[in-house]
Amino acid sequence: MVQNATGGVGSTTPPVPSTQEDSKYFVTQKDVHGCESLTRAEQDVEITPRPKITVDQSVIVIESDDPLLVSLPVTLYGTSSDKTATLVWTEGSTSTIVGIGDTADVSAPATIHPLDSTRYYVTATPVENGLCSSTTSVLVKIIQALVIPKTFSPNGDGVNDFFDIGNLQAYDNASVSIFNRYGQFVYKSGDGYRTPWDGKYHNEPLPVGTYFYIIKKTPDDKPISGAISIVR
Repeated sequence: MVQNATGGVGSTTPPVPSTQEDSKYFVTQKDVHGCESLTRAEQDVEITPRPKITVDQSVIVIESDDPLLVSLPVTLYGTSSDKTATLVWTEGSTSTIVGIGDTADVSAPATIHPLDSTRYYVTATPVENGLCSSTTSVLVKIIQALVIPKTFSPNGDGVNDFFDIGNLQAYDNASVSIFNRYGQFVYKSGDGYRTPWDGKYHNEPLPVGTYFYIIKKTPDDKPISGAISIVR
């Protein structure tokens, strides 16, 4: 593709044309009177595309009863469309390098032992043009196991008034369904359980007794079932 670009008269800074593909440029010189040189220099411009990075998972969730015991290794994998690029994994905003891939075919050894939720960034840098690098990230989420109470007392005293399920707020698409002993629905969450059940059905307090729940942390997750008792 042939492109035209104009620089100022007497300028020592070359023009910077905008192009998205390999192009051919021709350079001539004009004097202050507008007289242009009869000869022109040819310049080819080759565009280095930014590599596309693919990661196995954008979010990795690890559940643990005790965060101090989260020491199992997690390997972060990524590939680059530019097989000659170098892949570098860094941890969070600290820029601490946690893994380097020699040829970018697979980005191991990016093996981590996370204790807290952390976002890891991977950057692919082409060998021929380091300015055309690309970056993407993987979020490793450490989530405590669910804490499900056996009773709650929705009597309005401000203490234990809701069926609070510890650590469920970490799952944006969680769902909770409640049934009475006859198998009838009395509650179903519709907001990822950001508003816990208050022991009511159609805004009326339910009687003291045992009810049954089904909890799904994600739509595809295995259901967790059990009993919850209302006491007053």
